[in-house]
Amino acid sequence: MAITASEQRAISKAMNLELAAQVTRVRLGLYRVPSTSEEGVTWTVAIENGTYSCTCRASNKPACVHRAAVYLAKLQATGAKVVGVKPATRQRLAQAA
Repeated sequence: MAITASEQRAISKAMNLELAAQVTRVRLGLYRVPSTSEEGVTWTVAIENGTYSCTCRASNKPACVHRAAVYLAKLQATGAKVVGVKPATRQRLAQAA
């Protein structure tokens, strides 16, 4: 399954904010994730038949940081180590290309 550019950006932002560590499981398929812009606000992410949906303002967009955080948290729960390329390294790689 290919990841779109918008999903990649959301995953990168979730990783940079360490948002996966802040995901709270309510029950199977239902999670709460804190807002990244509003103190004390949480958004609900639901997973149904493999499709992620979120109650945040970006829910109509192809990807949001909250859905990405739940995706990362679920990966990490399986024991997968999720790593990314730091921005400085990414810049050096782009310059070398």
